Amino acid sequence: MSQDPAKATAKPDSPLRNTYWKLVTLHGKAVTVHEQQREAHIVFSASDDRLSGSSGCNRMMGGFEEKGDQLKLKQVAGTMMACPQGMAVETAFLNALLTVARYKISAEHLDMLDASGNIVAGFDAVALQ
Repeated sequence: MSQDPAKATAKPDSPLRNTYWKLVTLHGKAVTVHEQQREAHIVFSASDDRLSGSSGCNRMMGGFEEKGDQLKLKQVAGTMMACPQGMAVETAFLNALLTVARYKISAEHLDMLDASGNIVAGFDAVALQ
């Protein structure tokens, strides 16, 4: 039997938990990181149902429920610093997180979807050391 070369080089799906998920799209539009600002990202804890990350300007934390491909983010809160740039992206990111109902991971990419199946946020995996 010959092995499919596409499958041989395909990367395995990154786990939802304990992966640094860098925000790359919001509602289908590319996200840019402003100078002297952290990239927006999210990390789901491997040991409990907590999440942490950055919304670009502010640190964020909260909880989540995961069952199969269903995902609900709860009590997401963040610090309240004002930033000279990127506040619109931060607000859109936090609002998008409130609408998440499901997720889909393909290789090193995570899509968060709303109840209608629309992709509200896309992330790329960055391995934690």
